Amino acid sequence: MARGVVLADPERTAGGKSSIAVLAVRAVALGIIVAAHATGCGLLQRRTGQNGSSQAPSPGAEPKEAQLANAQAAAADGAGDVSGLPAAGTRPARAERLSFLVITVDTLRPDLGFMGYERPVSPNVDRLAGRSIVYDRAYSISTYTGFCLPPMMASRYPSEMPRTDRHEVKYLSQNVLLAERLRAEGYHTAGAASHFLFAPVLGWIDGFEHFARVPVEGDAPSGSSVDWFHSSRGLADAAIRILSDPQVTSGPFFVWIHFLDPHGRYLEHKGFSTFGHDQRDLYDGEIAYTDFHIGRVLDALEGSPLRERTVVVLTADHGEAFGEHGEYHHGRHIWEEIVRIPLIVFVPGAPPRRIERRVSAVEIAPTILDLAGAPADPGARGRSFAPELFGADLPESPILVDQPRNPYYPLKRAFIDGGYKLHVLPESKTYLLFDLAHDPGEKNDLAANEPDTLARMRRSYDEFMSRIVEVAPVPVARAEPTTSKR
Repeated sequence: MARGVVLADPERTAGGKSSIAVLAVRAVALGIIVAAHATGCGLLQRRTGQNGSSQAPSPGAEPKEAQLANAQAAAADGAGDVSGLPAAGTRPARAERLSFLVITVDTLRPDLGFMGYERPVSPNVDRLAGRSIVYDRAYSISTYTGFCLPPMMASRYPSEMPRTDRHEVKYLSQNVLLAERLRAEGYHTAGAASHFLFAPVLGWIDGFEHFARVPVEGDAPSGSSVDWFHSSRGLADAAIRILSDPQVTSGPFFVWIHFLDPHGRYLEHKGFSTFGHDQRDLYDGEIAYTDFHIGRVLDALEGSPLRERTVVVLTADHGEAFGEHGEYHHGRHIWEEIVRIPLIVFVPGAPPRRIERRVSAVEIAPTILDLAGAPADPGARGRSFAPELFGADLPESPILVDQPRNPYYPLKRAFIDGGYKLHVLPESKTYLLFDLAHDPGEKNDLAANEPDTLARMRRSYDEFMSRIVEVAPVPVARAEPTTSKR
């Protein structure tokens, strides 16, 4: 693997399990499926609690072995069958399985050239969008990286995932992430990031055979927050090395690269920070700098045979506020500027397309599993939009943005259904209501003037939340905060 980086232990996977253990899990799962079908019994309808009592399973809280077994059983029962798609959603036959390069960019708003932004901040991402399927109205799962990325990889909402109560949230081993599911299907898994939150101990990168912690660059004083440094150059270098490593790419692979630089503080980059000196100007310079290095990765992929079998997904964890509602940065609020994100999906053989349907990042993992021909996750909160990538039209589903309480952020949720957006603020027992079709900037709260609509949205929200079993985070000892709170 790449030199000059710190690697997670290549034997670690699934929260500390070895690769041999994953194979054992897969074998156990297959054995359970055979037994379940032989007896005609339902599979793992209940789980045993720590005290030996029988408990009803809560979504996202089952042991990993049980979740993987459930997925295998669902596939055996036809839940993962992709035949019978409408003609518009028919997929081309392939001689080999698709591979995946997922690029996430921290704090990236959808204000990019392909979305109509007037500043030339994203020529390389725009080029990718021009040959891809673009979702014009994509939403993050939450408002803070720790509540966005692991849930995206699990197709769950953060409130229902076993985790600790620290801001530097640790996800517990019973969560099953996308890399674990793909690795159990024979995929090589590798990735790179520069933030300490991707340390193996926090559970964000369970399932990766190799994950590089890329050193940051810059002349900030030792001990400064990671925000005072930059890392896009090193991340692009690591990504290119991974894509050139036959140990990763000799078979189907899943590679995840997380670019951090747009996260505030916004640094200046020579040749890229050309828009001015206020916060938004500097942020746009960070986007341009990151785009340049993303372009290096895309060029490397484009110039290799991997292009013919590699799906590229580019998205963000969340957006960023610049005073639109008197707020800046992200994490505490659920306004559109904080929860709208770009979503680009390139699939070899799929024609470029723009899709206006609102879509949530909770749908990304099910889509990748579907494209990989892997068993569907029966507990996933999102559905696969793979048919849409090949021309089918899918109906719009409700969107939930879930911000659990943590040491710095209050509990808040946004719920979008039928073009209306409900802000749910439990701590103040307040609801705000906006008509996004006519008021995309959320300027006019309709809660007082449209009581019937408010009541309907509250009923829809309550019904949606009734299917989600919230998990109380595990309390851990507090430490003095030494990192950014955003």
